[in-house]
Amino acid sequence: MNFYPPTLVGALAIASVLLFVGRMKFFDTAGGRWVAASSGVAIAYVFVDILPHLAGYQRVLLSATGGGFYGYLEHHAYVVALIGFMLFLGIALFDQRALTSGRQVSAITAVGLAGFVGYSFLIGNILQEQADQGVGTRLIFVAAMAIHFAGLCHLLYQRAPAPYQRFTRFLLAAALMCGWLTGLIVDIERTTFALWFAFLAGGIIAVATAVELPKVEDGRRYAAFCGGAASFAGLLLLFEYLRVGG
Repeated sequence: MNFYPPTLVGALAIASVLLFVGRMKFFDTAGGRWVAASSGVAIAYVFVDILPHLAGYQRVLLSATGGGFYGYLEHHAYVVALIGFMLFLGIALFDQRALTSGRQVSAITAVGLAGFVGYSFLIGNILQEQADQGVGTRLIFVAAMAIHFAGLCHLLYQRAPAPYQRFTRFLLAAALMCGWLTGLIVDIERTTFALWFAFLAGGIIAVATAVELPKVEDGRRYAAFCGGAASFAGLLLLFEYLRVGG
C-alpha cells in the first residue's frame, strides 16, 4: 500500500466536478463552446502526453513479452489502446442509438451508464497508480481529466437532468473513488500499469470523439475546440520543456 495524499486530493477534485457539474451554469451560456473546448483538451492530452508515454511503455511491454505471436500481441500497447477505443466507442454509440430509438432507461441506457461508471473507475485507478511519477505528471492528469469530465458530464446532465442529479453523478463519483481506493490497496506491476494506461488512452479518444466532438457543429465551436487543444498542448509542451531543463 502506497498512500500518497496528493492523489487523494486529485481524485476528490475530479469527483467534485462529477457531483457539481449541474451547477456550472457557464456551460449553458457559452453556446456549447465550453464542451468543444473540453474535448479539445482531452484530445490534446492524448496526442501530446499519452501517446509519447505509450511509446515508452511499449518498450517496457516488449521486454516482458512471452513467447509466440500471442505473447507479442498481449504486450502491445497500441493494440490495447485500440481495444479500449473500440470498446468505449461501441458503448457510446450503442447508448446514443438506444436514446434516439426511444429504448432509453431514464434517458441513459444501462449499457451507457455501466460504460461511464467503468470509465470513471479506470481513471481513479490510474490516478493512484501514478503516485510514483512526479507531482507534475499527476497535476496534468488531474487537470486534463477534470476538464474532460466537466464537458462530458455536462452533456449527460443536459440529456437527463433529474436522473443525473438523483443517482448518475453519485455512481460516477463513487466509481472514481473506488478506482482510487483499489489502486491504493492493490499494487500492480509496471507492465500491468502500462496496459491499463494504454487502454485508458483508447477510451479517452473514443469518449471525446463519440460524445463530445459531435457538439462541434459550427465555426465558433470549432474555434473553441482548437483553442482548448492548442492551449492545453502549449501547457504540456512548456511543462515538458521545463522538466527536461530546457
